[in-house]
Amino acid sequence: MAQLDTDIVRWHDELPSILSNTEEPSPAFLKRVRLVMKWRYQNIRIVLHRPVLLSTALRRTPFAGLSAEEKVMVGKCRIIAAKTIEDISNKCPADLISGWNAVWFTFQASMVPLVSLFSDSSNPDEVEKWCNSVETALRFFDRIKPYSIAAKRSLDAVTKLYEAYKNAAAGAAEAAAADPAEPQYGHFTSIEGLDPNAVQNVGNLAMGPGVGMGVWPDPSTMGHLSGFWDDMMWDTNLPDMLETPFGLGDYDFQSAAQDGGAPCWMLGN
Repeated sequence: MAQLDTDIVRWHDELPSILSNTEEPSPAFLKRVRLVMKWRYQNIRIVLHRPVLLSTALRRTPFAGLSAEEKVMVGKCRIIAAKTIEDISNKCPADLISGWNAVWFTFQASMVPLVSLFSDSSNPDEVEKWCNSVETALRFFDRIKPYSIAAKRSLDAVTKLYEAYKNAAAGAAEAAAADPAEPQYGHFTSIEGLDPNAVQNVGNLAMGPGVGMGVWPDPSTMGHLSGFWDDMMWDTNLPDMLETPFGLGDYDFQSAAQDGGAPCWMLGN
């Protein structure tokens, strides 16, 4: 894994600067392509390191308890995800192709700080950084909605997960304050001992009862998130139809001015 990451970084470093340096002047047609290539490069590094992050999260291992190799992998995954969210939020142009790509890569990157928040709060400074990254992603999803059909669904999904974290964290803090002699479940190693009402409130908000820090939800308790992802529509597969049978409701895509008169499946493409 480390060798593959080294190879990917070397490939990027050896690109002509006009392709790798997004600040370098370039022809207009190249600017969007260059940005999307950078986001894809960052994404493949996130995906490469993400299995280690997920493994340590499922074991509920704080960062200090990881092996040296795991610390490197988890640290890289978190840093690259934060950088991806920041870059896209600051640089994404207001156009359909950029928005379509940016929402997908931001959604992928936002899962890294979310997983980290639910699994390890041993370092308050890091927790603050992860919260900032998630909130930056949420602001970006909201801003880019006119240019991506998936932005609203992405905003809703990440918001629900983030609210679940904040409510469970508040419940853990209240439980610790009520009985300082009890273990500090604010460190999110378990929800055992938490006030059942606090846990239930988290479940009602987002994912069903029994969801807490360091405890992953049973799919059967996902409640109204069940099937939530079915029509995210990140890919570019176009339906073989000319009418508008999608039934997207609140998630209808607002077409751009240049789309006037085109069949519904061409809007935004």
